[in-house]
Formats: sequence, C-alpha cells, structure tokens
Amino acid sequence: MVHRFLLFFLTAILVSCNPDVELCDVLGWENGVLTHSHRAMVRYSFEWESNQLYKPENANVMWVRPVKRLKGFRVLATDAVTKDTTFNGGEYEFTAYTHIGDVSAFESSAFLNSWTMESADMEVRYEITDDLGDGQFGGAYAGIRDRNPYSSYLLGADSASIFAATNRIEIPLQTNLADTIRGTFYDCKFRMHPVTQSITVEFSMDEDGVVIDSVKCLMSGAGRSVHLVSQVVNIDATYKVPFCPESCTRNGTRLNVRHTFHAPGLVRNQKSSAVTGPGIMQVDVFAHYTDDDGFVHKPVLTAIINMYNILARTPSLVYNELGEPRQSERSITLAIGNAMKVTRTRIENSMDGGLDGWIDDSEIHIDY
Repeated sequence: MVHRFLLFFLTAILVSCNPDVELCDVLGWENGVLTHSHRAMVRYSFEWESNQLYKPENANVMWVRPVKRLKGFRVLATDAVTKDTTFNGGEYEFTAYTHIGDVSAFESSAFLNSWTMESADMEVRYEITDDLGDGQFGGAYAGIRDRNPYSSYLLGADSASIFAATNRIEIPLQTNLADTIRGTFYDCKFRMHPVTQSITVEFSMDEDGVVIDSVKCLMSGAGRSVHLVSQVVNIDATYKVPFCPESCTRNGTRLNVRHTFHAPGLVRNQKSSAVTGPGIMQVDVFAHYTDDDGFVHKPVLTAIINMYNILARTPSLVYNELGEPRQSERSITLAIGNAMKVTRTRIENSMDGGLDGWIDDSEIHIDY
C-alpha cells in the first residue's frame, strides 16, 4: 500500500513540474523495467546501389518485436523519408521488400496473422503456372512443346527482380517517468539490394542452309522462393523460366544470342548425361529456307543442352555451413562454348569448344 502511494505521489510531482510530459495511460513491467505509453518515432529511408537506375516507387515494410509479440506492416514510398510514431520501447526487427516487374511476393497477411512467424520465416516467391499458353506470357510460347515436362513455369522471372533489406532498432525502455521518448527519432535506413540472382545465358548459332527468324528458350532448375533475411533459396522443388532472347546479333551466318533473366537461383543436374530435370535448357529455333523448286519451308528445330559442366564452372548456388543453398553471386553469366549448327532438318554441334553439347530433338519440317 505504501509503495503504491509513493509511486502515485512521485508521478504527480513529476507531471506538475513539467507540463510537457503527459500522464501515462498504461503502466506495466517488462523484463523487470517499468514502461509507459509514450511513443518513439521511427524515420524510414531507402538507399540504393549506385548502378540501380530504376527504383520502385513503393516498398512493403514489416516489423516484429519478439518480446510480447508486436507486429506491423506498412507500404512506404521509397523516394521520401517517412515518419511513424507507433513504437513503444523494445528491440524491433524491420524487413523491407519490393520488386521490379510483375511478380507475386510474400503475402503480408500471412505474417500478421501467424503468431509464431518470425522475420527469419519471411520469403518472397514467384507465382507458377502449368501452362505455357498462360495469358501472362502474352502468347509468346504458342506452339512450343516442352521436352522436359518435369515441372511448372515461373511467372515473371524473365523480367522481374526482387529487392530487400533488413534492419534492427532498439528503442530504450524508460525507467524514469519524467523522461519521455516522444519526439525522439530512430533512423531505420534500408540499404536495398537484390535477393534474386541476375542470370545471363550466352550461346551462338550457325546457319547452315537456313535463315533463323526467331528463338525461344526454356531454362529449367530455377528455385521459386528466397528467404528475405537469411537469403537461403528454397530448392525443395525447381521450376522452368521461359524466355525469348533479348539480343540476337548477326555476324555473317553466325548469330550470337544473349539474354538475362532473374530467379532465386539455378540447380545443376545430378548427372551430366541427363536429358530431363533441372539444369537443362531447351532452345526452339524458328527458321526458313527455299528448296530447289522455289517452295518456302519454315521448320521448327529443337535442341536441348544439359548445362552440367557450365554450372559446375560457374555455380549459381553455394552451400553454407548448415548445408543451406545461397546465391554464389548476385549476377552470373553462363556461357555455352559449343555453338549450335542449325541445318534444314536438325541441330548439330559446331564443336567450337566446351564439354556440354547440344542434343537434337527436332520435329522435321514443321511449318509455322
């Protein structure tokens, strides 16, 4: 009884001496320290790498205070400093993520509604589809038959990259009721970096009696998701990334092909002799030629390549001390040494070098 009276008496004195201090609405004990309802102010800002030309307008920000399980979610502008005044004392873990392109990422509702989900559990993931004719591909892969139908396809991986950052802020617990943390700013700077890997594929094609009109590719072995904090890639299942090469430069009868897509990471096949599964790339070549009678033919020729040795030399993923896969680098280039020789009826190896070779799987003289 005496203790409660002294506490009330001291509080009244302190408030009367300082009109700027508000009487606490709620008093409580946390880790043996008396806390009150005064709020700290967190000031958010975003920093980008110097080579990042395009910056998304908004980012999703989630935070969690492990002690007494406080959670929150914000959508913030990335080009402005934003202030938030809703934080009591304690240690907070902040995670921000955003993306360029059309990609389905981590759902904030799952984080907010799951009492046990920690920051380490948060991940971003691409949507998948079983249909190459999915409307989101815009009809780009109509008429292509998948020679490696072991898995589904990633939507958006060809053009979308994901960025994230984490931060920890400790807001002190107040032990003196005369002290207030109102008006004190705690800076939460997010240094955004990509958590998806930029993967560039390079190969060459030689025309032998045909003219190549276009090329369409399927790259298998891509992970679907990556954890935002640990950046561990989930490869429990792998998927395929369809793409139409962005660069085909001609030098005589040789075409040099180059394309960059974004994925959490690529898995290598377990066997160099495999023709299905992860680490296989399929290339469909649309060509035309005129026969001796003047008729124009438009064959679709197909080859696959197991990039076993290429991914061994330039691994997409490495494993940490716990055996968990993480990206080897933020950006890798997979250069195929063997050029592809495209004839009227099949695809062969030009044997320019490299241990991994093209395997023909053409449907002869399919007009498109």
